[in-house]
Amino acid sequence: MLAIELEDSVGGGGGGGGGYSSTAARDVVLRLRARSIQARPLGNVLYLMCAPTTDPARCYDLIREVWTELSIVAAGDDDDW
Repeated sequence: MLAIELEDSVGGGGGGGGGYSSTAARDVVLRLRARSIQARPLGNVLYLMCAPTTDPARCYDLIREVWTELSIVAAGDDDDW
């Protein structure tokens, strides 16, 4: 399982900093779904889990794709979205 806590600069809960009401992970999850990668947001945390039978090389590929999408969103360079 991969869990990534995202910084929530806007703050979903009225004080900033994330939490269950944050939507910080939503944009990344939507971008991943467009690439047929199923990830789940829970507040400002993004979760991705491979099955125990998944080839480790595929898991690393998924992590690389998550990193790519996080980099794009963080840079604000998502014009193609």
